[in-house]
Amino acid sequence: PASWAFPIGGITMSVTPKRKVSIDIQGEGEGKTAYVTGNMEPSLNKERVRIDYTDQFGFRNSQVVLTDTNGQFSHRFSPEKVQQENAILVKQDPEHLPENHPGTFPVWGEYSIQAHTINSPNAAQVSSNVVKIKLQDN
Repeated sequence: PASWAFPIGGITMSVTPKRKVSIDIQGEGEGKTAYVTGNMEPSLNKERVRIDYTDQFGFRNSQVVLTDTNGQFSHRFSPEKVQQENAILVKQDPEHLPENHPGTFPVWGEYSIQAHTINSPNAAQVSSNVVKIKLQDN
């Protein structure tokens, strides 16, 4: 159905129906790099998916990818590539770091990875399963 206005408790809101979807991801850590693949069901083309990479201290890096015509997506992540961005962020706002974080980048070790739909006109907001991988400085 198309968007429509619906009275809720004395106010009028614009309501946009969206499709219920699910996201399933798989992750693999290989040395300094994480490889993430995922699938959205039902498959929707060009849907924005945010992939969150959270280190063992709670510091998060995110990347937005698009699904293909089969609802699939993939991403390659290396903490070395985001080292400069994180260092600048922490220099500007030291309070941004979670407690006990060493404050140096890149951070090697365990990462939790989760994907989420974002800003979609078609798919309802949903989060994927959480995958844990280990990255190490060889």
